[in-house]
Amino acid sequence: AVVSTQSTGLYQKTTSVLIAEEISVALPTGSLVGRKGENFSFTCTVDGHPITSVTVDGPNSLVVDCFSSQQSGDFTCSSSDNQNFVISTDSFQLSTTGSYSCSASSEWYKDTSTRVTSSDSASFQLFMGSSTSLTVNKVNPEIGDSITFTCVVEGNPLPDDPELSKYVQLDSSNLAMTCLTGTFTKTCTVSIDKAALSDSGEYTCTGKNTIDNVEKTSSAVLQLVVVGDVKASLSHNQLSDEI
Repeated sequence: AVVSTQSTGLYQKTTSVLIAEEISVALPTGSLVGRKGENFSFTCTVDGHPITSVTVDGPNSLVVDCFSSQQSGDFTCSSSDNQNFVISTDSFQLSTTGSYSCSASSEWYKDTSTRVTSSDSASFQLFMGSSTSLTVNKVNPEIGDSITFTCVVEGNPLPDDPELSKYVQLDSSNLAMTCLTGTFTKTCTVSIDKAALSDSGEYTCTGKNTIDNVEKTSSAVLQLVVVGDVKASLSHNQLSDEI
């Protein structure tokens, strides 16, 4: 705005002139990738004057209004210069991946009756790198128990089938798994009908998807417990391994 002041005798007149600029919106180019549970943010840059609204829309009915406290979802909006609007979350989740758009508008009056508006928007795709978890169905399994490992890998796009490997005394091997596939999740299991002492060791689940060049792993240690009369039936070599 341009402000001019004219003084004539005892009278002073002040005139404000608004210099309006067309609104334009810019978002990060290409695709963005977040990681589950971590901090994530992106910036919506708005050029033009005056800016009267900035709104971000995302998946699962997510709406962030940068000019009010009304919002839905896990993202918030902040700006220190009323031009660069930072959209952020402190815990990125798979449910927040998808298509996002940032829209801005401007409204002013050329005169008392002529209303003028300007608006623009931009969009991008938000993806999630692979995330894995590995669990065992029994906390303190005993020899002879039935044991099931469950490896869950998720991401957007859908990750490849994960690998479950066993590591014992510098030796590792991959185990065959059975997988159930969802939209962005694969749940894979490995079962041992009757666990032997040799099944003890460190198991690692590894997952990866095409949007992320970093493999994500999750590990679990299986330590079989020998109890009761079972110990007496072990071979000499097994007892040596146990010791």
